[in-house]
Amino acid sequence: KFRELASACTDNARKEYDKKVQNLSTFLGFYPQIYRSHLNILIKQSMNILISEGIWTVTEDSFEQQHLTNFHLGMNDYTSTLESIELTLQSNRRIMSNITSLIPNLSGGGLGLKGAAKGIATATAFNIVRDGAEAGLLNSVSNLNQAQQAELYGRIKPDNLFDCVFTDYWRVFLSLVCLLNKNGKTIWYPTNTTTQQASNIFTNMSNPNFPQDKLIDVFLDILKINPYNAEYHKFMISRFGENDETTAIKNYFGYTDFDNPRIT
Repeated sequence: KFRELASACTDNARKEYDKKVQNLSTFLGFYPQIYRSHLNILIKQSMNILISEGIWTVTEDSFEQQHLTNFHLGMNDYTSTLESIELTLQSNRRIMSNITSLIPNLSGGGLGLKGAAKGIATATAFNIVRDGAEAGLLNSVSNLNQAQQAELYGRIKPDNLFDCVFTDYWRVFLSLVCLLNKNGKTIWYPTNTTTQQASNIFTNMSNPNFPQDKLIDVFLDILKINPYNAEYHKFMISRFGENDETTAIKNYFGYTDFDNPRIT
């Protein structure tokens, strides 16, 4: 359900982006607002679940901060663009004294833009928008000539950008599950170790010496470890056929259309 909602929110964010963003200045001014407004839809859904589960110490703001600390692929192009702006300004010998003075909560410590961008990419990513500091960034862009602005803007690939946005949005469910587990609930959560274990077992299942009488039990163990891998579900259908049981399993985990690029 979160994947379906994340997909819808990503589509709506892309439509808004296509309407509002036409150049470097509009990217800097609008993109964080677009990213955040559609992310908030998933955060609100998570809050409904937390409240219904009796977890009342989490707020929308604290949930957002936790999520953005861990999952911020969709902001990486933004922060990279900020770094590129500074480097271009430096090459023009129009060095900004300290761009962090434009960004409340990130000033001090002698940070230049490159250092600030690392902070922007975490839970403080939206201080620029929240505190109205984007005006200072847009002023810095005006010190670039049109060719430089066009070159920097051309580095942004919207299709790739919104693949990352979708990943961030879908992973809201991971932030939710993490909070549920921390508050005494028992619910599945993937780890790198267990995911790799499932991958290794799956690879070995193709060995001709693998005992066929163990195939079903081992495959079910793989699904218990990591049910969110399209290749496992494709194998299940090819090996065991399309029947009531296999259809119920793949549909339960959301693998209803293997041609959908967002189902991986």
